[in-house]
Amino acid sequence: MKNPLNQWLIKITSNFIILIVLILVLAFNVTAGTQDEKGIEERISRLLQNKIEFDSLKTIIKEMIHTWDTNYLCIQLDKIIAATSKDENSKSHVLALIAYGQCRTKKTMPRLNEAYRIALKNNYTDLLAHTLDTKGVIFKEKGMYDSLLVTLLEAKDIYEENANTKALVPILHSTADLYFRGKFYDKAEALYLKILEQKGDQAEWEFWRNTVILNNLGLIEIKRAHYGKALDYFKKAYNIIIADSTISRFGMAMGYNILRFSDCYLRMGKDRLASLYYDKSLPYVVKNKMYTELTELYTIKSKLFFRKGETDSSLVYAQKAYNTFQKNKSSKNSLLDIYKLFYNIFNQVKDYKQANTYLTLFANLQDSLNHDAQSAREMQILAGNEYQQSVRKINDLKTKNYLLITLITFTLLFLMIVFSFYIRLKKANKRLVDKSLEIVEADCLTNENKGTATKNLSDDTQEQLDLIYALNQLMKQERTYLKSDLSIKEVAKKLNTNRTYLSRAINMVLKKNFVVYVNELRIKEAIRGISAGDYSKFTIEGIASEVGFNNRVSFNSAFKKYTGTLPSYFISEVSKRGYPSA
Repeated sequence: MKNPLNQWLIKITSNFIILIVLILVLAFNVTAGTQDEKGIEERISRLLQNKIEFDSLKTIIKEMIHTWDTNYLCIQLDKIIAATSKDENSKSHVLALIAYGQCRTKKTMPRLNEAYRIALKNNYTDLLAHTLDTKGVIFKEKGMYDSLLVTLLEAKDIYEENANTKALVPILHSTADLYFRGKFYDKAEALYLKILEQKGDQAEWEFWRNTVILNNLGLIEIKRAHYGKALDYFKKAYNIIIADSTISRFGMAMGYNILRFSDCYLRMGKDRLASLYYDKSLPYVVKNKMYTELTELYTIKSKLFFRKGETDSSLVYAQKAYNTFQKNKSSKNSLLDIYKLFYNIFNQVKDYKQANTYLTLFANLQDSLNHDAQSAREMQILAGNEYQQSVRKINDLKTKNYLLITLITFTLLFLMIVFSFYIRLKKANKRLVDKSLEIVEADCLTNENKGTATKNLSDDTQEQLDLIYALNQLMKQERTYLKSDLSIKEVAKKLNTNRTYLSRAINMVLKKNFVVYVNELRIKEAIRGISAGDYSKFTIEGIASEVGFNNRVSFNSAFKKYTGTLPSYFISEVSKRGYPSA
């Protein structure tokens, strides 16, 4: 038997030796860092004392960027920029300005703009593209996607003109990602497929880019609801990942890829497979602290439990998804999915107060995301290739001032026309609101009397008139139209007739079908409730549900068809006029 005291002494000694080694390594690194820093400064001093050679400067800047902290880098670059500014048109000065793009100060963007101006003026093509790459990184960090796309497209054209495939592929990749974000799926797909052909840097291609492109193509097919094609792309990516399990990013790549299988099978309604791939993905995702993917996995698990009717377990995983999202907050679409889950769960257990809270959160976030997506689409349309080509042509012309004045004039004229149209449209909408209120008020005041038999009417026609009168009375007294699942068969039964005869009577007498008839009654009820202030605290979804519609979309469509305006505008206009006092 081993002596416990000896074991304890051995353990203490081992830990002491490890501690001494760590201290020596740290001391060596600090000393080496100080010596290297001193060496860099001496080399910069020697460089600045003589004529600054571009290649020498490039080597020193590369070492500084990859070795030292940002503050040190900015201080040294300030010295170099001051020295090279004596010949501001030199490549060395442009390179120093571009290098300052690694800093994040108020001087960063002005210096990059200056680098761009000089490079463009002197036709320094490589430095011009380098400037655009650096600006693109900053735009992406700040979420300035419109500026990023313009920058990427310009850099793309430069690299294509110079046949620099290695540098072009990252530009194509970033551009494709932007198109995907703006929901230009066809454009994104075309660029991803082009990258599959060109590959670019072989090390990057084999290490990560190939599988990322395949997964992205799969995501595009999911957006199109082509789940079979999506699975084909995910399987190709999986085969590439599994072929080399030694790469450092193997766990992250597997976690993300298998997650895509789980999500795809969930959308296809294949819950068993979705659960199987959930179990396979989870260990990789947890081990590598992939919070975005973990949020998505917990959301999938919650949906699987909900489908099985296990609302308690579904709620647990929905809460897990929300808590995980709070650690990262990378994708608002994930949060949208979580809000919808909470709404479905609380609605299922009849906790309508909680359900309504999450429904409101869901609706507000969805409106925000739709607005962001529309903005992204608009800016990407504006910044298309044709626009970039026209910008470069304009830069070559010497009539820029004239073009600018012309553009401003037409813009102002256009804005005046749009404003005039807006005013007229607003007045027209107000008139539509007034008219709708008048119609509903008139309906409320009108006494519907059963018409007596009229001469020269056939028996069949009189029967139809009587049936329509009975229908109106039924709707007025029982308010049957407020039922969301109301059918013509159910109404016909109440009127002691059949659906065929009732449908023909509605068509012949009222000149509309049953659905339109019921929807008009629902819209009149909505108008009455809105104008009376009954729905002042309701969301649009809540109002739609109250008057018998299953969802906001069908309510919006019917409301617009009947009144000529959307419910949101109608509510806003009525609220401005004030609700009647109780």
